[in-house]
Amino acid sequence: MQDLLLTPGVFTYVNTAVVEALFQIGLYNEEKKQQVFDVFKNVFAKMNEASIDDNLIDSIILARMVSTSITLKFKDLLPHIKNVV
Repeated sequence: MQDLLLTPGVFTYVNTAVVEALFQIGLYNEEKKQQVFDVFKNVFAKMNEASIDDNLIDSIILARMVSTSITLKFKDLLPHIKNVV
């Protein structure tokens, strides 16, 4: 799923489904929650390094990931989120 989120030019609503799937996994499967955290951390890090020309930054996906991070109580992602937004 991380690879799809980091693929340039992917249609917004495809990535919305990916973020929603990760949200559901993190919400209902405590054993996988750390993996979801790691995916979000890596995606935020790549978005932070990306330029507009990379066609990776999507404000809708970014907003969905931030709201999902808040709901899943991923407080340790705050520094990564602050760098992107």
